[in-house]
Amino acid sequence: MSIQNIKILGGNADCVDEERFPVITIEGNFIYFQVRVGSFLRAKVAHASDSFIGCLIHDSINAAIPKSKKDGENWLGHQVAEGQDVLIKVRRFECFHNTLAIRARIKEVL
Repeated sequence: MSIQNIKILGGNADCVDEERFPVITIEGNFIYFQVRVGSFLRAKVAHASDSFIGCLIHDSINAAIPKSKKDGENWLGHQVAEGQDVLIKVRRFECFHNTLAIRARIKEVL
């Protein structure tokens, strides 16, 4: 989940059983992204090399598509260029420096 354009609209504190609980009313753009291993996603290629493709999903979520030893010369990554759309299948999730990264495989070049 992510939030952008946060505005604080007000705040107060409630007292329950002699304990204070601050309440802040906010407004913003909430983004809730839920994906599972095995899901198919459309991604835009941001970086392409001979052994790795970096993509963006919804212009903000990183997807890494490394070339595996099994792929050899048949790897679909050889057919893509920066800015092109691809269909990817989610393999696993990783977190680097508090940033979500999706590991995936290319299923189709769109």
